[in-house]
Amino acid sequence: MDEIDKLEKIIDALHEHFPYDRRVDGFKTLLKQTKSRLDRLVSNVADFMKKEGIKGE
Repeated sequence: MDEIDKLEKIIDALHEHFPYDRRVDGFKTLLKQTKSRLDRLVSNVADFMKKEGIKGE
């Protein structure tokens, strides 16, 4: 998640310099959606591993 955190900081900095740019707003929205999807993917993989008796991180 380090890369996502870095990207979030970059987008926040862009938003400070371009507060009314719709493209930057789009970046923020896309990042939020991506984080949500990634969280769901992690949860689904963890559930699958648990059901199959696979041990992991």
